[in-house]
Order: sequence, then C-alpha cells, then structure tokens
Amino acid sequence: MLGEHPLKELAHPGAARPRMVALPPSAGVAPYTEAELHKIWVWAYGMANARNARDAVVLVGGCVGAGLTAREVADLRVRDVEIDDKGVVLHVSGARPRVAPVLASAEQIFIDAVAGLDGDAFVFRTGRAATTKSTTSLFIYKYVPKGLTVSTQRLRVTWVVNRLRAGVPIQGLMAAMGVQDFSAIARFLKHVPDLDPADFRARLRAETEAIR
Repeated sequence: MLGEHPLKELAHPGAARPRMVALPPSAGVAPYTEAELHKIWVWAYGMANARNARDAVVLVGGCVGAGLTAREVADLRVRDVEIDDKGVVLHVSGARPRVAPVLASAEQIFIDAVAGLDGDAFVFRTGRAATTKSTTSLFIYKYVPKGLTVSTQRLRVTWVVNRLRAGVPIQGLMAAMGVQDFSAIARFLKHVPDLDPADFRARLRAETEAIR
C-alpha cells in the first residue's frame, strides 16, 4: 500500500490559480485490490529492459501515486516535477491544470526519473519530441504480458479511493484531482467502507472549538 502524503495547495511563485473543469460522467470502474496492484508493480519493476522498467514505474507511479491520467503522465516534463524538503509535487498541465502532491512512497520514483535530465525532457519515454493520444496505450499494449491488466484509469481510481479511505478532506482531494463537480467524487464512495458506528460517533462528537 502506498504511503500517506499531506495534501497542500502549492504553486510556482506568482503563478495564477489554475482553472479546473469537471470530469465527464462515468459509470466508474473498481479500484485495484492490493494483490492486483502488487502484480502490476512486480511487472513494472521486473521488466528486463531497464528503460522500459523505468517508464513502466513512472506510468504506474503517476497514476496511482499522484492521481494523474495517462495523458497527464505522458505530457509531464522534467521541469514539472518539483522536489523540496516537503516531498514531491507534479505541476500538471492540460484540461485540468493543477498541482498534484505525490504519495510519500512514490516520491523516489520521480526523484530518480528526472535526475540528470534537461528541464524540457519528457519524464515518460524520454527522448521523444511530442505526445500523442496513443503514447501510453501503445506502451501498455506492447509491454504488458497476457494475463495482466494494466489500466491507467483503474490506477487513478485506486488513488482516489485510497485517499477517501485515508480521510483526506473532500475539497483537498477535488483540488488534487482537478475537478470542481462533487459528482466526480460521489461515484467513488461506493468503494469506501462505512465507518465503524463507534468511530463515526466519535468523529462527529469531536470539535476543534467549543460551541458554548
């Protein structure tokens, strides 16, 4: 299971607040189980070709470690990876520009991936000149073996559901997803276990400031 990382609103100095758009309606897919996710990591790290292994890890890490879509991972450039003493954040461009904090256990993936590269270089499949709609899908089609399903959509869903299970505030999660419509969150709630009644009562009873 990926580690926890606090969500904070971060941005480059002087940058305008990104405009976020709603995701289109979706019937939704189920998140990966821990066992299924383990198999995907084994595939990614275990590829015989070192470059392919690096790219597989970046792709999986971007989707399940920061909630990026496949296209957002493909568009990510070295300059978009910000590393400081608080961790790693990814400056996402495209239809849902935002700042996406990376889970603590996935941070080293991006620290290693950008080391020694020029700021304009793509993080995934470094060396190419442009991104196309099939940049990630062709990689998955070519290198994922039969019997293993690697869905970038399900990896992102897994990230969302795990953040909900961790109790990340809804408004913070929506900002990290790049959405404004609550329906983009609501469809994932069916995958989040109900609170234990005693825990539920304790949380509702708790207060930061007394009301009287």
